[in-house]
Amino acid sequence: MKDTKQGPEALQPSFYPIQKRWRRLRPLFEQRYILELMHEEMECYAEARAEDHGYEYRPRPFSLELRPADYDNMDWRWSGRRGPQPGYWAWAAAGACHWLASHNLFVIRDLEPDRPWQIATSDKHSTVVDLERKLLFDPNFMAMGIFPEECWKESVGWHNSEILPMGVYIDHTQAKHQLEAA
Repeated sequence: MKDTKQGPEALQPSFYPIQKRWRRLRPLFEQRYILELMHEEMECYAEARAEDHGYEYRPRPFSLELRPADYDNMDWRWSGRRGPQPGYWAWAAAGACHWLASHNLFVIRDLEPDRPWQIATSDKHSTVVDLERKLLFDPNFMAMGIFPEECWKESVGWHNSEILPMGVYIDHTQAKHQLEAA
């Protein structure tokens, strides 16, 4: 039977080869402005998580060594894998996809500035996509062993899904500042 699905949810994507290209990606992830953006976004994530789960939020001071994994309290990294963890796993944190999407977009656009990278987002998941090549740049889901088809479905298969226009980022820090001003 032929698949008659149309629209973005019909895309059969693959993951960008992050581990294979880690030598080129790592310096981009470690740029100061990327680290500062990641820190701001992950602090918003940590504050929201603390509020949702009823514990005290304790901000972390900015450090050049701080990574998204430092905010992760899930145990997915220890679920049966043997040997050393890939370096890019430090840039993944369970449940933080929305807060890391803009950061990931900045990184991949630094590496491939001529490609049409965009954020695909829903209440369930946010990822970065090059629709022309059907490639997802998603260290989170890739590290956690989630298939690219599932990643894409979670990003665009819901009523509130959208693919943001080129150059548009998710800015949780702006929303936080607006709430503080109200």
